[in-house]
Amino acid sequence: MSIKHWISTGILTAVCAVASSAPQDIVIGQVGQLKDPNSAASQVKVGVQLYFDAVNDRGGIYGAKLKLVTKDRGPDASDSVEKTREIIQEEKPVALIGLSGTAPVEALVQEKVLATAGVPLIGPRTGAVSLHQPVNPWIFHTRANYAQEVQKILSHMSIIGHRRIAILYEKSPFGIEGYDRAQHAIRGKGLQLSGSASYEYGTTHVNEAVATILKAKPDAVIAVATSAATAEFYKNFRQGGSSALVVALSVTDGAAVVKRIGKQTAYGLGIALVVPDPSSKTSTLVREMQEDHKKFGVPGSDLTLAAAEGYIAARVLTEGLKRAGPNPASAKLKRSLESLRELNLGGFSINFSPANHSGSSYVDISVLSPDGRMLR
Repeated sequence: MSIKHWISTGILTAVCAVASSAPQDIVIGQVGQLKDPNSAASQVKVGVQLYFDAVNDRGGIYGAKLKLVTKDRGPDASDSVEKTREIIQEEKPVALIGLSGTAPVEALVQEKVLATAGVPLIGPRTGAVSLHQPVNPWIFHTRANYAQEVQKILSHMSIIGHRRIAILYEKSPFGIEGYDRAQHAIRGKGLQLSGSASYEYGTTHVNEAVATILKAKPDAVIAVATSAATAEFYKNFRQGGSSALVVALSVTDGAAVVKRIGKQTAYGLGIALVVPDPSSKTSTLVREMQEDHKKFGVPGSDLTLAAAEGYIAARVLTEGLKRAGPNPASAKLKRSLESLRELNLGGFSINFSPANHSGSSYVDISVLSPDGRMLR
C-alpha cells in the first residue's frame, strides 16, 4: 500500500479514537402535558433546562453534557404510562425527572414501569403520601408530601384563631387524597369541618362549590385544587361576600393565579410552598437560581414555583450524577442518590437513604400581596 494510504488510514483511525473517547450526552427524560407553556409540566421543564444549561456552560459532568428529552402526554394516566414507556425505549435515558400529577405517577408504579426499566424518577411534582409510603426504590422525592402541607396549613389557621374549616377539592386521585388528609387532620387538631365541596377534574367549574361553601360559613378554607380552579373559586368566593381565609396546597401557583384573575382580586390568597419563593432573595439557592435565569432564561420571563421545583430536582439529579462518576448507569445513579445525606443546596436541604426517598420536609405559607408578590 502507498504511504499516502497509510497516512490517511492513520488519521482516520486517530479521529475515530478521539470521537469514541469523547463523553456522550447524559440523557434525562421528562413526560408531561407540555403543549401549554403555562402548564405545571412546562414550568418544571423550564427549571430543569435552566440548571442543565448552567451545568453544560461550565463543562458538563466529567465533560458530558446534560440532554433533556421530552414527550408530550394527554390528560389520562394510561397515556402517561404509554409515553413513559416510549421515551425509555426510544431515548434510553439514565433517569426521568419532574413528571407531574398524582394519577400519572401512581399509574407508573402500578404498572411497574420504572422497576421494569430500572430507571429512577427524580422530583415528581406530586405530594401524594401513597408515593412516599411505603418507599418506592425508584422514586426520589424533592418536595414535602400533602400530609405535611395540610398540617402546616392547619397549624397556621389554628394559631390565628380559625376553628371552622371547609375543604374545596378536585375530583381526582390528587383531590381525594388531599381531602382525606385534610378532614382527618382537622378532626385530629380538634377543629371543626364546617363543609366541603368538589369540582370536576380538568375544569374550573366551581360555582356550585362556591355556593356550598358560602352556605357553610367557614372561618377558613383549604383548597386542594389546580391554579386555575383555585383562582376561579377565590374570585367568586370573595364576590359572594366571604372574608374567610383561603389557603391552597402547593399545586396552586401564585403567579398563575395572579395572571388569571389579576393582582387585586388575588390579594390575600394563601398558598403552601414546598420550595422557596423564587422571587425572593432570602437564600443562596434562590439567588443562584435567579443568576442562572438571567444568563439562560427566556428574556422577560418570570420564575414560577413549578420552575423552582424543576430547578431543585435538576440540582439533586446533578449531584447524584457527579457521585456516580463518568458514564453513569441508572443503577449506579440510584445508589449515589441514596447516598445524599444532608445535602445543602443553599438554604434547602435534601436527605436520602436506601430506606428514605422523601428528601424534603420544607413547607412554608405565603400570602399574595396587593402587587401580586408572595409574602411570608
